[in-house]
Amino acid sequence: MASYDVPNDIVENILLRLTAKHLRGLKAVCKSWNTMISDPVFIQTHLHRSKYSHLFQSKLSLNYYGEGACSSSSSARSRDKYRLFELQGEKKFLIVEELVSPYSGWKAVLCSCNGVLLLTDSLSRLYVLWNPSIRAETEIWFPYDFYDRHMSYGLCHDPTFDDFKVVFICLDYYAVFSCKNNSWSMKNRFSYTGRVKNYSRGIFVDGAIYWVWRRETRVEEIVYFDPSDDKLRVLERPKYVEERGKPIYLADLGGRLCVYCNGRDKSVVRIWTKELKGSDGGSWKEVMTVENVRAPVRWLRPLCFLGDKIVIRLNVLKIVVYCPREKTFEEVGVEGFRLSSFELVPYMDSLLFPTRTNKQTRKRKYIEST
Repeated sequence: MASYDVPNDIVENILLRLTAKHLRGLKAVCKSWNTMISDPVFIQTHLHRSKYSHLFQSKLSLNYYGEGACSSSSSARSRDKYRLFELQGEKKFLIVEELVSPYSGWKAVLCSCNGVLLLTDSLSRLYVLWNPSIRAETEIWFPYDFYDRHMSYGLCHDPTFDDFKVVFICLDYYAVFSCKNNSWSMKNRFSYTGRVKNYSRGIFVDGAIYWVWRRETRVEEIVYFDPSDDKLRVLERPKYVEERGKPIYLADLGGRLCVYCNGRDKSVVRIWTKELKGSDGGSWKEVMTVENVRAPVRWLRPLCFLGDKIVIRLNVLKIVVYCPREKTFEEVGVEGFRLSSFELVPYMDSLLFPTRTNKQTRKRKYIEST
């Protein structure tokens, strides 16, 4: 029987359709496949496809096993597990996979970036970066004495240097950990007084990490971390927000930064997305107005677009699809799982994972500002 060589572009197209978990195993098939799958362009292309999926992950609530399940073993197991949800159509979230955390008793996801999650234990000094797609993890020990229980976090990936950076922000300082260099740097906080609003997790989109910064005057700004120089900067807000000074909230909608706030009254929520760099200068575009809202805007979490509709977590226990044309909400079911207070984090099937030069030692450092 004659044998034929399949062109590399066809092989690549086939491999790009597979999950990161399967691709990691296929690297051992032959040298050429290992080279192809390890190529940064291949990894980014594979990640780009994953960004447009309607997949989310959430930690299991402690009462997942039911009201009557009170055994300690059941509770212990529930603390270690996450569920992967997929939105099918407009009616239902289905559980498609159970993800087991690498450590027992860890808290919910602090932040995420390109499929890599930041978790912590109850001590809040030991952290782990975890990619559930390829079942890989690495530990980070926080070395500084300026630890604050109201810490805010962010995680970003710099494709130019293939480096993941973890950002820790407290009231007076912020610290940056470079995974590639396996090194820490400690910074004085930038000139604005105030703090990250609600100590929320940073949103990574378009190469930077974003937070809402609330000044002592209660004015709210959007600040971002630029991994090219490790600086915090202020981003211009949508004109409507600038003029009205309303409380604002951030989300990631399909790889774009989203800002939303109340409109003319508390029953209206206006939503903007930021154009990507190089597209109209990164300006804001109002994409939707949600009307007839019967929940405080601080409870809302936009999850994703469905054509001209939007999926919103309306409160802790309810997810809806909003149709702007008809101004109606339709509740989305979640099969086999009761929603809890844990956030639904966008899931990306990703081959990316931090490269560490050597193992970090747990040596306490004292503050040395830069």
